[in-house]
Amino acid sequence: MVQRELEEAIFRISKAAKRLKNIESRTKCRIGKCSKDKLISKYSYLYELKKKMILKAIEDGWAKKYGIHRVKKSNGIDIDFVYIKFPSRSFHIPLENEEDFSLTYLGEWKKRNNNRASFKAPLTEAIKVSSEYLK
Repeated sequence: MVQRELEEAIFRISKAAKRLKNIESRTKCRIGKCSKDKLISKYSYLYELKKKMILKAIEDGWAKKYGIHRVKKSNGIDIDFVYIKFPSRSFHIPLENEEDFSLTYLGEWKKRNNNRASFKAPLTEAIKVSSEYLK
């Protein structure tokens, strides 16, 4: 597997999960494919897949934990994320492990557009790449 393919797959999965989360927050649908329960399970699965891929990439030496960013949500709650750096992309995963508290605090996260899509691979292709990588 090429590292670039892995980065693109993580990016595509992350974008799809974010899109589903936004749809879920605005939907009033109770049944069918756009019901809140189905949307929550879909984006939860995608975020979990993203996290597994990133942790394996760190294990394989393809990515590095860089530090901790704090995100202030609109409801005033602060959430800490681990900033992960790949050669050409960067990602965030929720801070969960005690060992991650030893990372450098990078301050409040300022949204930047440094992760632009370089090609439009479908989500199914990204999931296929992820399943090959996680074998």
